[in-house]
Amino acid sequence: MVENVSQMDHLEIEVNRGKEFGPDDILLSIKAVINGGAWPKKLDVDVFFDALTRDGRLPLFTCGCGVFECGGYYVDVSRTRAGWTWRNRYAPNNPEHADHATILEPIEVHFSWANVRAAAGTLLAALQTLRHDTPTARLTTSISSGDLSSHLARYDEQAQALAREL
Repeated sequence: MVENVSQMDHLEIEVNRGKEFGPDDILLSIKAVINGGAWPKKLDVDVFFDALTRDGRLPLFTCGCGVFECGGYYVDVSRTRAGWTWRNRYAPNNPEHADHATILEPIEVHFSWANVRAAAGTLLAALQTLRHDTPTARLTTSISSGDLSSHLARYDEQAQALAREL
């Protein structure tokens, strides 16, 4: 368990509006920027908010096309009193068989809960602003993914659950 907050890494969420591929579709590129460097692939917003309140090997990053198996990867997510830890990037094969999981890159980063709450708040605020500014548009991260704006209430509840826990 990491107890020394001065040794924590820094997480930012970058939301970029891509080109619109239809009058009612806004393509978003959502990246996790850690210590100033963007991690490869797109952050899966649903999984990110789910991970705020649970541990496990989670499909946290997906391919730009929206198909996880195409180029996404799993990350081991764990929660401690001090913060949130992400370990290793795993190939998109069966996550339940850890002995057979292929590590794409061994890595470990630790985020303070204050930093995690701020990053989640930034992401939620960006999505809410886009929803407000374009109320009829579908906010999506790929042509094949669903409308993120239909999950805003759930994302808000997950962020609030995290705040209540800490």
